[in-house]
Amino acid sequence: MESCVGVEQDLDKAISKFNAINDHTDVVLQDIIEQVQNLKKEIAQNPPDTPLSQTQAMVVSDLAARVKQTVFQMSTEHRELHATVSRVGKSIDRHFIADYGSVAPKAELFCSDSNKPIMEQAIAQHIFRQGLEEVGDAFVAESGISPVERTCAFAALQRCAAALAEGDPAPALRWAEQHAEELEHSPLPFTLHRMQALKLSPFLPMFTTLASSNPLDACVQVDLGEDGGGYHSVFACPILRQQASEQNPPMRLLCGHVISRDALNKLAMGAKLKCPYCPMEQAPSEARQIYFS
Repeated sequence: MESCVGVEQDLDKAISKFNAINDHTDVVLQDIIEQVQNLKKEIAQNPPDTPLSQTQAMVVSDLAARVKQTVFQMSTEHRELHATVSRVGKSIDRHFIADYGSVAPKAELFCSDSNKPIMEQAIAQHIFRQGLEEVGDAFVAESGISPVERTCAFAALQRCAAALAEGDPAPALRWAEQHAEELEHSPLPFTLHRMQALKLSPFLPMFTTLASSNPLDACVQVDLGEDGGGYHSVFACPILRQQASEQNPPMRLLCGHVISRDALNKLAMGAKLKCPYCPMEQAPSEARQIYFS
């Protein structure tokens, strides 16, 4: 990989220099073309066979000198660009070994016409396993080997892993469906379907917050409505991480956050209670018990 980075740096320098020369040349040539056209229009206004005035002759002379100087400068920059491109080729030769025989002992066995495709297939398979599909496609096209490597199991799993890293379980779900028999006793299909369900759910931010390792980040304010609501029969205190009971019921603070009675008693400091999730303060007696149906 370090070799690729070295070559890429030299190539970026060559491309940057080429773009700079190209932009500069376009500006200079366009300026010269405009001057020539303006001079041509000015001369065309004179009667036929009219000699050039002293001023016009001086302008033509200066313009011709500038064109000559521009051509010379472009030739110099072109030669320098050739040198830069040549350095890219030398960088490739310096960073990569074209002779398989010098890579490892007995590697010359893969240099024959019959064994060389085996080595190239192994390289292509490694590239696809790394998820570098564009590089793999280019290598397969240039080496002329069969393009079946793109559909190998490792390449498919790499694509699934890349999609999962982006939060998209769809490719992994399709793969799991194709291997349903092998995954009959595996929790993977359920995990993928749960991930897909959470992705489609409008409550995804709430589930993401609840998955946090910090209890203070796990608080979710629930709108209970005017009648207190009956959204779930079980409440787990985010402070003590204990399930509520008749002896330890959920208590709603004035700010709307809900904690258990035991947590409320532990957080209360005399006549004041500060909500653990927001700056609001209240008296412990102002908390109201919530009843779930």
